Amino acid sequence: MNPIYINSLDEDHSFQSFYDRLIDICNSHIRDNRAFCFCLFLYDETNASFIKAVTDKVYWDALHHTSGDLLTIFSIHKKHRGRMRANSSPYQTMRIQLHSHKVYSKEELPKENQKLIEKFFKDVADINYPSLLFFQIDDEKISDHLIVELREKKAEETYLELKEIIDAAVTGLKRLDRANKENRQGAFDQVVGELTKMQNKYTLIRLAKKFVSAKEFIDSFKD
Repeated sequence: MNPIYINSLDEDHSFQSFYDRLIDICNSHIRDNRAFCFCLFLYDETNASFIKAVTDKVYWDALHHTSGDLLTIFSIHKKHRGRMRANSSPYQTMRIQLHSHKVYSKEELPKENQKLIEKFFKDVADINYPSLLFFQIDDEKISDHLIVELREKKAEETYLELKEIIDAAVTGLKRLDRANKENRQGAFDQVVGELTKMQNKYTLIRLAKKFVSAKEFIDSFKD
């Protein structure tokens, strides 16, 4: 789990550094056996239950343990200014508002997410927040991606939903041999295969290869 801070100058965790160096960061994680593929949390300040789930230290640490050294998860926060309360998390950085599941067009996305989508995921259209954006890279670009839309409206249920999805992705990645870590598309296909088993529970959107209907996407995994 990698926190990325909007209002930070720390080169290792600032949004600008992440934006400028995303491909290099991911390549280094694969090279150093820190990940086989990657995920980005997509949410905004209205997604209160999601924010609670990813800013609570206990939940964060549990998700970090679940993702392990197979999946790197990036999450964008505003850096906390001031003293931390005893029960707060170092990642508890965003103002909590009423929960909302909201559909954004690319042009309506929160500024930082819009910049990332425009640069790295040009074929993404509308996004239902909150979502998980799983992606893979080749040496120079994003090579494939899959969006999983979340459903739950309470923090604990959202955490359980996150854990279930991340568990499934990691289950697929555990089938891979470290010696074959450069089979990057194969790694991503394992993630997609596991997540597709939950297609009756979650909405999955995969557009990197070509634009397909939901039925075509589901049917492609039935052979």
